[in-house]
Amino acid sequence: MKDREFLEQFEICTLPYEEWTHRSHIKVGYLYVRDNPFEQAVRKMRDGIRAYNAANAQQVKIGYHETITRAFLHLIRARVPHIEASDGLDADGFCEAHPDLLDKRILSRFYSDALLRSADARSRFVPADLSPLPAPVKTRDKFSRCCSQTY
Repeated sequence: MKDREFLEQFEICTLPYEEWTHRSHIKVGYLYVRDNPFEQAVRKMRDGIRAYNAANAQQVKIGYHETITRAFLHLIRARVPHIEASDGLDADGFCEAHPDLLDKRILSRFYSDALLRSADARSRFVPADLSPLPAPVKTRDKFSRCCSQTY
């Protein structure tokens, strides 16, 4: 399925629940981080997951978790500048280029289990307690990239 169709199905909550996997979370996160300022990507991801969970309430076992969502978006954002040169990279290509993000346990490098299980971490973003999340690499905006080329 192409990225546009995949993202649309997520946003209108028609993506089959069995397809809403960790990989799908990473794919949506990548598409939002790639195409939006970070805080807007966070809002879109948060709102999208909450709406999707509400639409699939009978199947959802674990609800929305702010720290996990934002930490994964932060990890994605730290990777995006390294692949921006190939603007055509789709979400599956991003996942294949960064297989470590497909391991849910990657956050254990940064967060203790106790902190991630806390109600505080579930309801708001809390900083990592074991090791800082990687710093995002500054990127130029799309206008700068397209207009800085020599013709």
